[in-house]
Amino acid sequence: MVLISVVAIYFAWSYYSSGVEVEKQLVAIRQQGQPASLGELARRPAVDSKLDAQTYLAEVDFDLQSLEAELRPLTKNLHAQPILDEKTTAAIEQIFSHYPKVLQQLQLASMCENYYSRADFSRSPSEFLESLYKDLPRLKSVGRVLTANVKVLIARGQFDQAAKQSLVILRLAKHMDAEPTISAYGIAMAVRGLALSSLSDTMQSGPISASVRLDIEKHLAADNLLLSFRAALISERAFGISKHSQLPSLIQPTLLNEYLRCMELEIKNAELSYSEIGQLKATPTERSGVAMMIELVKNAVELARESTHRTLAINRALRILNAIQGDIALKNAETIELSALPLPADAIEDPFSFNAMLVRKSGDNWIVYSVGRDGKDDEGEIANDKDLGTFRR
Repeated sequence: MVLISVVAIYFAWSYYSSGVEVEKQLVAIRQQGQPASLGELARRPAVDSKLDAQTYLAEVDFDLQSLEAELRPLTKNLHAQPILDEKTTAAIEQIFSHYPKVLQQLQLASMCENYYSRADFSRSPSEFLESLYKDLPRLKSVGRVLTANVKVLIARGQFDQAAKQSLVILRLAKHMDAEPTISAYGIAMAVRGLALSSLSDTMQSGPISASVRLDIEKHLAADNLLLSFRAALISERAFGISKHSQLPSLIQPTLLNEYLRCMELEIKNAELSYSEIGQLKATPTERSGVAMMIELVKNAVELARESTHRTLAINRALRILNAIQGDIALKNAETIELSALPLPADAIEDPFSFNAMLVRKSGDNWIVYSVGRDGKDDEGEIANDKDLGTFRR
């Protein structure tokens, strides 16, 4: 009986202390001006709807979905076609002609100052996710449709316009960072990938004017991927707090306490390079139920982190290639010293190592690449994702 009493007191104290710790953490989060619940993620829409990208996207919502559906048979293997043949190019152009407003509205959306999620933050976490997931396919459609347009522009030799359209995709991807949770962030990163792939194809297909090259550098330099990753983790934590609050009261304080500790550390480390993260000593994993659930959270964050750094590596590779191609002497050189390029030091650093990005001559062009997660130089083998960088698909 005494043993039972002692155990009961222990669990009661553990429950109470976890609850106190949770409240302290929630207060600290709010004092930092960060959201601590799903409802706090909601942003007030702009007074002037013309400043909200969603206004323009909503106007072509139906046309966008219809356009993508018509394009799908022609574009399902688009990534494997560096240059479209005349028949495919003409067919895609014909389909676009049926939806004259789509490209214009996407351009206008990309130029907006703001983007407000259409998800319903007032609902329960499960219902919120349902409303969010209804909108995510449209975000993918934006990237796919514009990528098809870039392919057509390349085939027609309109390289400046193709580069500009690739930057439209990039701007829209940055808008998509405003969608909360890691799941939505994954979509934004996928659309970024389409933007960078389109830009890489364009830069390796034909000449680009000096003014457009300046615009390319401006957009790539302004895309702070590590800051976007951190913002995604902050929104994920706010969603997670609301989700954990629905758990049975017996386990809720303990699990939420560990979740908050985990996310606080991940947010603190969000802007570290992949190399720096790799040097941090991992805490030995416990086998308790709580520890195993927290491990699932860490795994999801790690996947998002790797995606972020992969994209960052390609971003830097394109900045380097853009600088090389813009200088005739460098473009025709046999070797290049990256430190001599008109780029800041962090733009030439491989996010997967403490070394500079790597450069190899390939015919009349250059392959710029990162060693990737394994830290091994595979001599610019981009096709099989052994290395990461510029590659003509």
